[in-house]
Amino acid sequence: MILGGGISLVLMVVDKRNLLDQLEFKDEVFFYLLLPPIILDAGVNLKKRDFLQNLGSILMFAVIGTLVAVFLIAFGLYGLAHTGLLDQFGDQDPVRCLVFGSLIAATDTVAVLAILGDREKLNYTGQLLFSLVFGESVLNDAVAIVMFDTMLEMRGHVFSMGALLVALLWFFVVFIVSLIIGIGLGLVTAFVFKHIKISPPHFEFALLTISAYISYVLAQVLHMSGIVTLFFFGIITAHYNLYNMSKRARTTATTCYHTVSFLAETFLFAYLGLAIFDVAITREYHTFLVFATIIICLLARLIGVYGLSFILNLFRTRQITFNIQFAIWFTGLRGAVAFALALVTKDDLIITTTLYVVLFTTIILGGLVKPLMLHLDFFKSPEELAAEDAHHEAPVRRRLSESDEQELAVSASTAAVDAGTTHMLPADNGGNADTEHTPGTGGLSPDGHPLEPDSQFHGFWRTLDDKYLKNWFGGRRKKGDKGRHDDDEGEETVEDSAWPGFSTEGSILR
Repeated sequence: MILGGGISLVLMVVDKRNLLDQLEFKDEVFFYLLLPPIILDAGVNLKKRDFLQNLGSILMFAVIGTLVAVFLIAFGLYGLAHTGLLDQFGDQDPVRCLVFGSLIAATDTVAVLAILGDREKLNYTGQLLFSLVFGESVLNDAVAIVMFDTMLEMRGHVFSMGALLVALLWFFVVFIVSLIIGIGLGLVTAFVFKHIKISPPHFEFALLTISAYISYVLAQVLHMSGIVTLFFFGIITAHYNLYNMSKRARTTATTCYHTVSFLAETFLFAYLGLAIFDVAITREYHTFLVFATIIICLLARLIGVYGLSFILNLFRTRQITFNIQFAIWFTGLRGAVAFALALVTKDDLIITTTLYVVLFTTIILGGLVKPLMLHLDFFKSPEELAAEDAHHEAPVRRRLSESDEQELAVSASTAAVDAGTTHMLPADNGGNADTEHTPGTGGLSPDGHPLEPDSQFHGFWRTLDDKYLKNWFGGRRKKGDKGRHDDDEGEETVEDSAWPGFSTEGSILR
C-alpha cells in the first residue's frame, strides 16, 4: 500500500494525471481478477476439521455479526444526521446510510491473513483465534457484498420496514443459493475427476482451475455471491477432488493457487495505494463523518463480538475467552473489498470516507495487531518452535538414511546379477509404508492439548461422508486402500495442512 501511495504521489507531483487515471483502482479488476484466486486459495487450503468444529460460531460472527454491524453503523450515522452534526450526509435518506453501512462492515481477509502470519507459529489458543477470525473474515466479505447489493437495489425507492424485511429475506436467499451452487459444482467436478481418468497432469490442473472460475462467474451472472460459491467450491475440492488427482497435478494446483493468491494480495495492496492521494485530494470529504464512522464501526464490532461470544459460550465446550474476543474485535480491519464497493456507489463522500477508514484500520490497527497478539500470548514460545523443528527433522533424516540403504541394496543386487548369482534381499518396508496422518493421535492436538470433541453436526457429517460420499466423489483414502493413480505414481495421501499435497520428499521429482 505504501509503495502504491508513493507511486501515486510521484505521478501527481510530476503532473502525469493521464497515467494515473489509467492506473485507477477499478472494481471490475478487483472482483474478477484479484479476488477470485485469494478466495479459492482460502477454500482449498482451509483446515476443514477446525472450520467444521467452529462452523456455528463462524456463521454467527460472519452472518449475524455482520448484520448487527450494518444496522448499528447505518442507523448510528442516520441518527447523527438527524441531529444536524452530519449535515452533508443528512439527506433524510436511510437507504444511503444502509448502503454505506453494508460496505463499511466488510472486513479485509487479505489484511487479516497478512497480519496473523504463519498459522504454524500460533499456540493452541492462537489456533482457535485463527480459525474464528479467518472463517469470519472470508464469509463476512460475502455477507457484506450480498447485503450491499440488496441495499443498492433499494435506492430510488421509498424506504419502509416492509421493504427492508423483503431485502433481508432476499439476502438469505442469495446466500443459501450461492452456497448450494458452490457445493453442487464442486461435487460435479469431483465426480468427473473420480470416474474419468484425466491426463496429463496439466490437463487436470487446467480443468480444475477453469471449473473454479466458472463457478464464480456463474454466481455473479445470476446475481448471487461469487465469493460464497467459490469459497465452498474450494472446500469441496480440498475434501474430495484433490485426492482424485495425480500427485503432480495436485502439487501443481495447491502450489500455484497459493502463489497466485500471494501475488494477488501483494498487487492488491499496491493497487489500493494508487488511489490514496488521487481520491483524498480530488474528491469531497467530511472530517467529522470520518471520525464518527471510525468510532461507530469500532463500537458496532465491539457489541457484535462480545454479545455473540456471550451467547456462543453458553453452548460451547471450549469457551471463547476474553483475550480471544478482544483479538477478534481488534482484527476487524477494513480493506480493498470495502473500497471497491464504495467505488460502485459513485458517491464521493462515501468513497473518501471509506478510504480514510481503510487507511486507519489497516495502518494504525493493523500495525498494533502483532504486538497485541504477542502480549496476549497467542504465539508458541521459541522453545516450542525449536522442539517442533527437531521433531520434524528426525523423520527427514530417517528417510534419507533409508534412501541410502535402498541405493546400496540396489547396487548389491545389480552386482549379484552381474556376477551370475542371485541373493534374496530383504524386502524394504520403510519407504513404502502408508504415511497417512491423522491429526491429534490419542485424542491430543499436536501441541499436546485435548482435541475438541466432535459436534453433533460434525459427527453426522463424518458418518455420511465415510459411508457414501467418498465412494462417489473421492476423498482421503483409508490405510491400505488403493487410489486411482497408485499404479502410475505410488500411493500418497494429502495432509490436512496449510498446503495439501505438498511433500518434503519432493513429489514433483519422484
